[in-house]
Amino acid sequence: MSVIVLPDFPTESFVWRLRRNEISARSAFGAQSFEVALPQWEVEIKGAPMMLDQAAAVEVFLEALAGSRNQVELYHRGKPQPLGTMRGAPLLQISASDGATQLLIASGQPGCTILAGDLFGIGSGLNQQVLRAKSSSVADGAGTITLDLNHPLRGSFTAGEFIRWDRPKALFRQQSGNSGLQYLPGRITDSWTVSFLEDPRP
Repeated sequence: MSVIVLPDFPTESFVWRLRRNEISARSAFGAQSFEVALPQWEVEIKGAPMMLDQAAAVEVFLEALAGSRNQVELYHRGKPQPLGTMRGAPLLQISASDGATQLLIASGQPGCTILAGDLFGIGSGLNQQVLRAKSSSVADGAGTITLDLNHPLRGSFTAGEFIRWDRPKALFRQQSGNSGLQYLPGRITDSWTVSFLEDPRP
């Protein structure tokens, strides 16, 4: 198993969404849903037509995925940085346990902001994950700010853990066979698609 680097290539569309892992039951008396595992990020990339020299790097990347054997680090291409103003080197102020839905962050920036929908990263390697802010918040005079999570933390983290705001990444595996590249007259390719599901397992 290897972690593959995503090459830079033109895209027609990029989808980053949350997949809920739940079982639903429906009857004449109503419906219920039970979450059986933590949610996972799901990504779908539609590549734009490109010239031959660009296409070669994409073909190497798609083949290097080896189906679902290898992983790739992905960040949200439409939201590489938060809309809020928190920058610098924010750190987890208090240790957070598995399943936590709120993090206390020492930003060192009084008055900085986190806006609802902003994405942040925590952890590295197999325990890295991307977190979405559930609500907006403002740091106090000491620079302490609360990050309310839209879905629970996966794993535990100790105080001092870096909170990444620039291109936070998670590990993904290809969901199914990609469409590959179709070559057209004029030495260009047609658009193509590939989809991924978050999977931190080694």
